[in-house]
Amino acid sequence: MQLQRDIGAVRNATPSPYSQWRAVNQNLSEVEATHSELLARTSYLEVAKMKKKMEVAKMKKKMLFVSYLLAIVGCSAVFSQAIPSTTRPAGFQWLGSLPSDLLYSTKAMRVSGNRGVIVKEHSTSISSDGGRTWTRLRNTGPSVDISSAWLTHSLQSLRLSDESLLVSDTRSATAQGIPLKEENVSYLATAATETLHQMFLVGGRSVATTAQQLEILPQYAHDPTTASPRMIVPAVSVSSDHGKTWQMVGTEKAVGYLDSVKVVDKDAIAWGPYAVYASLDTGKSWKLMKMDISDGEEDAYPVSGAIVADRAYISLKNGRVLSGEIDGQLLKSLARLPSAIGQLTFTNSCVGFGISPSTTNDEDVLMETENGGETWTPILRAKKIVALTASGSEIYGATNNRAFRLHSVGKLPTGHCGTSAE
Repeated sequence: MQLQRDIGAVRNATPSPYSQWRAVNQNLSEVEATHSELLARTSYLEVAKMKKKMEVAKMKKKMLFVSYLLAIVGCSAVFSQAIPSTTRPAGFQWLGSLPSDLLYSTKAMRVSGNRGVIVKEHSTSISSDGGRTWTRLRNTGPSVDISSAWLTHSLQSLRLSDESLLVSDTRSATAQGIPLKEENVSYLATAATETLHQMFLVGGRSVATTAQQLEILPQYAHDPTTASPRMIVPAVSVSSDHGKTWQMVGTEKAVGYLDSVKVVDKDAIAWGPYAVYASLDTGKSWKLMKMDISDGEEDAYPVSGAIVADRAYISLKNGRVLSGEIDGQLLKSLARLPSAIGQLTFTNSCVGFGISPSTTNDEDVLMETENGGETWTPILRAKKIVALTASGSEIYGATNNRAFRLHSVGKLPTGHCGTSAE
């Protein structure tokens, strides 16, 4: 009888995990039912976005069903707090709990002084006390899917959706929308300088080619949504007037798309699964950087990047970490780890951090380097670390439901780091 009452309580909750799971299940069926029709009339990159949304929907369905079962037996407290399974490193502190939003991925996090912002796909949370408490901003406009976000030091935000770039001050509920409707072009990531004077968009565009040329290109360079011979090439657009006008910038010959971009002062790097570009003049020109990897090396594609002083860092899916002078031509191998390091974040030229999935359980691992990326040490394990950002000599991060801070004061650069990459 108690189990029946528990089931009834779960089903009558508003909204209950059960009803949410049913809703996601129905939505997933609708998405799959229209997949064939959409495939025939959308661009290659839009199809990629759609497949990603289907994967997210499947994940939501699975998570909500598990949550429903846990609620029935009274075990939902399992998700209430992320507790590290190793000794906390010196200077580590758990901060405030985050608004519950397990189903949507985190796009950006930044803390400046006492103010902090976390941007997710459908929500933004802010803190005014250094991350000790967080409040979700009320959404006054229509809900949009955010594929990428960028936060400045003053916590102004860029949020990229399928059809527009939203520019806003996180203290305001209103946002300026910049339409993005370029034929045969899809943008996947955005970034900007601290003043938002220069803004960047990267993605891919479909261009015409010959059937003979298409035959010798790798499959990922084909545009499968059309019968005519077309291929996908990197796309970079730059604005130098706060987003009023945009210019498509030429890039050295490459194929495939770009899905990430980082900007520090005048330096910028952009990367995708098949290429890494660097710019030294705030995006006016870009050069293709060669990665020091073997032919046919498995999973040798970029997943994260960073700019530190005059160096660029790129981590690969297979656990390799590359680095090189940003004004050079080559990214040389620094280290090889058991798994990839995401969210590369440095506090100075020697000390850096990243997130790596554990190879033995479902925890994520916070990794640290004190020699410019040559060696990495695990310093913390926690359930699902979703964000990492630097603020001076401090590192801030977040799990799905709690923020944290790590002081790296005293870990100062000693000499030149990363010398083995030269």
